[in-house]
Formats: sequence, structure tokens, C-alpha cells
Amino acid sequence: MLSKRLRKYKCSWLHKNLQSAVSNLLYYEKLPLPDGMSITGCVLLLRGGIIITGDFYVVFLDWNGSVNKKLQLRMAYDVTCIDDNRLAITDDAEITFIDRNRKEVIKRIRAEGYGFGISHINGSIIYTTDKSKVKKMDVRTERITTLNVGDPIYQSYVVGSEDKIFYSNWQEHTVICYNINGSVLWKFKDETVLQNPSGISVDNNCNVFVAGLKSNNVVVLSPNGKLFKQKSLDGDGISNPRAISLDKENALLLVCSERSHSAIYKVE
Repeated sequence: MLSKRLRKYKCSWLHKNLQSAVSNLLYYEKLPLPDGMSITGCVLLLRGGIIITGDFYVVFLDWNGSVNKKLQLRMAYDVTCIDDNRLAITDDAEITFIDRNRKEVIKRIRAEGYGFGISHINGSIIYTTDKSKVKKMDVRTERITTLNVGDPIYQSYVVGSEDKIFYSNWQEHTVICYNINGSVLWKFKDETVLQNPSGISVDNNCNVFVAGLKSNNVVVLSPNGKLFKQKSLDGDGISNPRAISLDKENALLLVCSERSHSAIYKVE
């Protein structure tokens, strides 16, 4: 099993007095990704396996990185788990729902714009669009509303917690946190630390994990956005990290580069 293959990795976090549960990494290994595929989204499954999206495809991978199944969609930008059986994918101007066990499309729903980053929280999915909006879809009723949380740019990523929305702005090198009423709680910007923030995840303590595409690192921000740690990926064989996925139950972080490899880290 995965835990037996983890080995201790010397953690080169640079930090600014971040008091949180995040202190060490246990490095798993690099995983090969399908040749020639540009990765824009990923999910680390609780019960084993990995799902990646990009270049019109959703790809189901085994733990060793081998391809289990590959489905062609319209665009397949980002992916999120709704429950043990269903996935939701931003797919051109639709949200495509997939049965992850049968690995086939269940249905497609118009997204009210071309979708990019997507996340699931409390029975709803939230996603950014080309219309500089964050949309929220109730999974049960399929009703779509627009959230008043700023103007996320093209190809931005978003994640939600119980009462907050976080999204990354790769163009302005910022991560922004809003409350559910649309008020800005904090904004993080430090180009010496984070450049072109892309994929974003949040843990149960509201620490925010962000992939730095150009800075080639993973940055962890405190719940108030004032403190941070960063982990350089230069020594791990990972370049240009685009997508990340946090398995909260097992405290595992999947980091996928745009075109070369992925790696799994144990977060403590």
C-alpha cells in the first residue's frame, strides 16, 4: 500500500513563522504522466488511484502512474470529486459528470460560460469561467448562481471551505480569499515567493496550498493569509507545477507538472 512506500524526505520549506500542522514532507516518488499531455487538473482518490485532466481528456491512472482508462471529452480542464461515485469536470461550456467506477459520462449541464478551475463543497460545485465569474451549481437541483467574489481571470483556479472562497490569479501573482458574502478577507502577493499561482487546495484547518507555476514551488498560506511556507520542487524532478490535489483524510498532496511528472507528498 502507499504508506509502505513512503520514505522520509528532507523538507526544504522556507517559512515565515507559520504555526500549523504542516511541518514535514514524506516523499513518495515521481509518477510518469501520459506523453505529450498538458495537465490542467488532477484528483487524488481516497481509495486509490489518480485522475488527471487536460488536452480534451480525462485519464484514470493507477498508483504506479499507468493508464487505466482514457476518455475523450470536449475540453476537460479541471476535475473534482462529488462523492465516492461521481466526478465533475469543467468541459468547454459544460460541466460533465462522470461515473468514476464505470468510467463513463453520466450527463452534461450547460455551465453558463467556459469553465476552468472547479471544486466541490457541501453538495455544490463552484467553478471559474471565461466571463470572469465564479459560478455555483447545486448538484441536486442543477441550479446555477453567480457568486459575488470578484473577477477571477481566464484559466484561474478556485476552491471553497465551509464559509470561504479562495482563488488564484496567475496573471497578478495573487491568491485571494473571500467570505460567502463577497467581502475580501485577505490577499496574498509576494513575487519573491509565489509566481503564476495555479492549482489550489485547502485543508481542514483552512491552510491553503497553491502551486507556483513559474516559481516552481508549492506555497502553503495560513488561514489569515499573513504567514506562509514554501517548498521548492527543483530537487524533486518536478517543473512548472500546474495542478494539485489534497487528500485530507490521508494527508497526501498530489502535485502535477504541466508536461513531465507528478509526485505525491505526505503532509504532516
